Amino acid sequence: MSSRNEIRCVICAEHGSDSLFVAGPSITVCAKCIYSAVSLLLHGNLATAEQMPLSSRQATLHCSFCGKLSSEAPGLVGYSGVALCPECLGKSVELIAVQALARAERKVPFAIPPHGP
Repeated sequence: MSSRNEIRCVICAEHGSDSLFVAGPSITVCAKCIYSAVSLLLHGNLATAEQMPLSSRQATLHCSFCGKLSSEAPGLVGYSGVALCPECLGKSVELIAVQALARAERKVPFAIPPHGP
């Protein structure tokens, strides 16, 4: 059963405790959508076929996390009314990596293997 307060990606509607998310002032985006946007920015192609770039002709677009206009943040990418600037994408990747590491540390206790003779 779905909870009304459940975290959900505004782009793809991904949700659940197994997913990793980055939250902005008014939106939450999942790791899959962050990585798709990074792939578009770096390689000019999409990691998933469902996501398409925002039109570069729209000069009033702004980053959904920091609010920078497209004129202030070249490389603004997004989908479905959500846009992210390269700086926020970079910070999002870092946050996802920290979340993944913390999750891994909780699941696999650190142990030093015994030294053999």
